[in-house]
This record gives sequence, structure tokens and C-alpha cells, in this order.
Amino acid sequence: MHHLCYPVSTEEAHLPFMGLSGPFEKNLDLLQAHGFAGVELMVRQPRELRADRIAQQLKDRGLKAAALGVAPMVAEDHLALASPDKAVRREALERAKSAIELAGVLQAPFCIGRFRGFIDPQTPGNSREDALRTFEELGHCAAQCGTTILIEPQSTKNGNYLNSVPEAVEWICLLGQKNFGLILDVYHLDLTSPSLLGALAQAQGRCGLVHLCDSDRRMMGFGRLDLESFLRRLLADGYTGFFSTEINQLPDMQTAVRMTADYYRYMQRVVLGLSDDPEQGGKRP
Repeated sequence: MHHLCYPVSTEEAHLPFMGLSGPFEKNLDLLQAHGFAGVELMVRQPRELRADRIAQQLKDRGLKAAALGVAPMVAEDHLALASPDKAVRREALERAKSAIELAGVLQAPFCIGRFRGFIDPQTPGNSREDALRTFEELGHCAAQCGTTILIEPQSTKNGNYLNSVPEAVEWICLLGQKNFGLILDVYHLDLTSPSLLGALAQAQGRCGLVHLCDSDRRMMGFGRLDLESFLRRLLADGYTGFFSTEINQLPDMQTAVRMTADYYRYMQRVVLGLSDDPEQGGKRP
């Protein structure tokens, strides 16, 4: 399954999340056993991590670094690029730069979701314009490291800007840098867009990563979302990137991984009529 990855936290992160947490290499073994092709790395303290070691651990199992996110920074350290606390903004920016350097070595895009934070024009240094300058700075850092930045439009629960696909596209245009793209998370698209297909059209071909789940963060196939139509349109539009998942790890992480692999394999072979042979690149047999 050459397009499928799964979120995995590195070992300096401790809280459970919508992915694999705990012993890092054991989790990589689990993904290898179920035929995954990549890993969406979730890091907390990038300065403590050795890029060469992670690269070797992935290579030993035939896995790629599909993306690098910082959800543990938000969950455990309450960091955000936009915050009323200047010290929080400063530490978030510095850790983001370290994470981008790590992503560059691993040849993976750097992802910004809830890490964006909340802007407040009444707080010095925390306006929309300040946030835009922060993104510009990170964009230049990513360019120097040879990687890209993917912005995930999310609902207002997770931030008060970059809440919809059109807003994120406008933001990227304002930045004027070519190394920015989008993460399309169907959970947030369902909350912020009239339809999944409409959001896909609004993305204007800028999608660099897809987060799959069903309604209420359920396992795919156990909710009300029309994922088949979404996937058909996405592939018809030429998407060739990774599919990750953000689902509740129920009844446990191991079962969630197995059921994710089974769902994608069924969708790929039976519904979409695609090969899962990497040499065929997901084309129809």
C-alpha cells in the first residue's frame, strides 16, 4: 500500500493521541507488518532527536517519512505560533524551525495544524499580520532546508484563523512562497465546507497530504462521510501523495492500525479498482 501512512509519535512525546504512541520502533514494526508505506511523524522536542537514526529506523523497515507534525508540542507543552504569551510564541517558533530542519533531512513536509494558535489584534505581537510574518519566516527556513510546509484548515475549535480551504489558499497567496501547500483533513472539511468535493475543488490542486477518517473521528466506513466519492475525485484530479489517518484509537491502537490497512486495501482494490503494487503506481491493473 504505497500511498498509506500512519501517525506515530517519537519517544520524547508521552501523551496518547489519534495515532501510535509509545515505543517508537515497536510501532514502526507494526506498520511494516500491515503493509504501510510511510509514517507521519509527530515530534515534541526535535532538538533531542537524531535525524540519521530516525532515517535508518525507517529505512530498515522500508518506510518513508511522509510528513512531520508537532501535535505533541501543542498537547503537552501548550505551544502555538499565535498566542497572547510572547514566551510561548518565541519557543514555538524556535521549535518549529528545529522541526523544519529535521523534516528537511528526512525529506518530509512540515505540517501546521492546531499549532497555528489563536490570533488577537488587541495583543501586541499576536495580530493576523504578526502571524503572517511568522509563517513567512518559517517558509524561508523551509526553503533553506529544502522542504515544504503544509497548512491544515481546521475548525474554529482549534484556531481563529485558517479555518477553511479558501482562507488557507488566500493565506498561501499572501505569503507568495512556492513551498506552501495544504493538508485536507476530511473531519475538518466536513465541519467547515458545504461538501467534501466542494472543498477539494477549492484547494486548487494544492493538496500535499490527506487525513482520512469518518464522521466524529471514527474508523473509515463506520460513519456517514462519502469517502468513496472524495477519493475518486481526488485521484481523478491527479493526487499521488500520501493518505494518513486521524482516528480515535479504538478499541486499541493495534486494532485501529489493522482496520485502517484493511479499509484502504479494500477501497483501493475493490472499490477504486487500483493495484497496490508500488511498481504500478496505484494504476488500474
